[in-house]
Amino acid sequence: MPRQLWMWHATVDLDGVLASPKRAVVRILFISQTSPRAIGGIETYARELPRWLQARGHQVLLLDRSPRQLAGRLPYDYLPIRRALLTFRPEVVHFSTVDYAPLFWLLRRLTAAPLVPSSYQGDFHWGWLFPRFTPRRLKRQVMRASLNLLDHLIANSEFTAQVLRKCGVWRPAITVISGGVDISLFRPSDHPRALRQQLSYAQYHPLLLSTARLSGEKGLDDVLRALLSLVPRFPQLHYLVAGDGPEAARLAALAKSLGVEKYVDFLGRQPLEQVAQFMQACDIYVQPSQFESMGLTYCEAGACARPVIATKVAAIPEIVQHEYNGLLIPPGDVTQLVSALERLASNATYAAQLGQNGLQRARERFSWDTVAARTEAVLQQALAQRQ
Repeated sequence: MPRQLWMWHATVDLDGVLASPKRAVVRILFISQTSPRAIGGIETYARELPRWLQARGHQVLLLDRSPRQLAGRLPYDYLPIRRALLTFRPEVVHFSTVDYAPLFWLLRRLTAAPLVPSSYQGDFHWGWLFPRFTPRRLKRQVMRASLNLLDHLIANSEFTAQVLRKCGVWRPAITVISGGVDISLFRPSDHPRALRQQLSYAQYHPLLLSTARLSGEKGLDDVLRALLSLVPRFPQLHYLVAGDGPEAARLAALAKSLGVEKYVDFLGRQPLEQVAQFMQACDIYVQPSQFESMGLTYCEAGACARPVIATKVAAIPEIVQHEYNGLLIPPGDVTQLVSALERLASNATYAAQLGQNGLQRARERFSWDTVAARTEAVLQQALAQRQ
């Protein structure tokens, strides 16, 4: 499938954005390492942020790739970037990732526009850049030199910012701006009982939910093991798992071997609108991950006023505050996971209060309006410093 080169011309009608004060129009080249039509945190970022920046009055050219072209290949060719620079003449170049060092060196030779990428990983995946047996020290030296070519860096969490600093990033300023949530889609349901009836889960309580790529670091096997202790006390309990991934078959087999398969529905990959409905319908959102550089699904659960159970690791405590909008447990601790689930399942008033706190936090910090406004300020600051 060929690369995609898109430009938005029509004004995006997003409530409240166009009413903000008039700003200087900036031409922004937005480079994404994948297609925004795919599903995932970076894909959502690449799909939504350009639209919101354009809604704030800026001209945005999006250069992206098809997911079929990502595996083990140089992520961008010279010609598409050169074409975009010559025809669009951007004032700022924004990346959705810091993983691609060759682009930073290349663009420094092709344009005087400030380079401002976002880091969404907390780690860097440059295996395609080096020969197989390249020393790790050399890789880090190249990474450090490349990142210090930049004008500014946006990190999705304080945790990611600390990783960047530990990697030796000293020249560009680093601003923490989280990913955004579509609060018009992820919001409390006006009729939660009717929604659960519509989804055929009205008879279950508590209704638990995880939405994630099914991989080992998400900790979903801990939830399955926790069900063994929860089912005797909550015989109407049910657990929904939305997502797919390399661990899907193993998790289904584990549920069967534990004897809890009838309490679990593996829903597979779901469209975003359906995920929002499951968020609205559940009683508790649970995802005891072993690592998250941010944890966007916790923000989405909060936007739906759902209490969250997560782990005290990496960037998660920046999103989920213990005893405020959720409960935090040590990663891999099934006993404490059982206690946290029992606590929320048996105290609806407390669970609802956590959910309301999460809703307020999501609206104040994680709406796309807020994310776009903060990103706009960083891009304009980088441009002003260049001029």
